[in-house]
Amino acid sequence: MIEPKLLFALLLVCVGAGYTSVSDVEFNFKGTAIAAIATVVTSCYQIWTNTCQKQLGCSSMQLLLYQVPLSSLMILALIPSQEETGLTLEGYTQSDAEGHILQEGALQEWSVVFVGLIALTGVLAFLVNLSTFMVIGSTSAITYNVLGHLKSCVIISSNFILFSGKADIHNLSGIALTLVGIFTYSYFKLQAQRPKK
Repeated sequence: MIEPKLLFALLLVCVGAGYTSVSDVEFNFKGTAIAAIATVVTSCYQIWTNTCQKQLGCSSMQLLLYQVPLSSLMILALIPSQEETGLTLEGYTQSDAEGHILQEGALQEWSVVFVGLIALTGVLAFLVNLSTFMVIGSTSAITYNVLGHLKSCVIISSNFILFSGKADIHNLSGIALTLVGIFTYSYFKLQAQRPKK
């Protein structure tokens, strides 16, 4: 059972993260259903990672070596159907339900650079999975998610700092609330790990 003070810190993190993105989100049934399914699958995956590492007594690298080949084969079969590629340079448009143009451009051809970028994405995904297994193996799935929200705060803040993105009150107050929750959670976790005198 999670302690009430940790639950309060997690509530701050969740509310702050939600408030940060409230101006960037448009709700519809399909998107909400996919987000709900993704949340359940991700939660199960992270809990499974923690459970497997403890039950099997294996390191992060051993578990990753066991998991990656099967995941790679599953994803490899989906790449051609999910990438917007073609062998023509004709333009394409993407429109919403009312006919407003959302995106225009040329279809991407399969080239050495394009395949190289896909391979680079795979390497980066490997590193993300390795860091996931290392953090979850050393701490817990909840702590990993708190760390993930810290990463989100850094990414959103870097948009304002590096790319002159427009900062509004929703983003700034959401980031601040998320950071307060993260620091509060970290403080309580560190306090709980200190040996009592």
